[in-house]
Amino acid sequence: MNEEKKEDVTEIEEIENAGQAASSESGKSGRKPMYVAVTVIGVVVLGAIAIWIFRGREGGAAVPAPRSVSFGDNTSQQTSDTSGEQTVTI
Repeated sequence: MNEEKKEDVTEIEEIENAGQAASSESGKSGRKPMYVAVTVIGVVVLGAIAIWIFRGREGGAAVPAPRSVSFGDNTSQQTSDTSGEQTVTI
């Protein structure tokens, strides 16, 4: 009877060990597609952010300041011709 128990216990241990090995292998192979998907999503998100950042710089052009400014009637202002430039009094 002892020998039969030992054989049964040995068979059960072998079955459990085989089941654990199979489950650990399937667990590792089951995670690989997840890692690939996360990597692809990360690359797409980073690419979209990079495009958004670099594309935004082309949107506007610098506007130069006006050469002459007039507010209302400027005929009563005194101008000095010595400097050669117009002055704006606010």
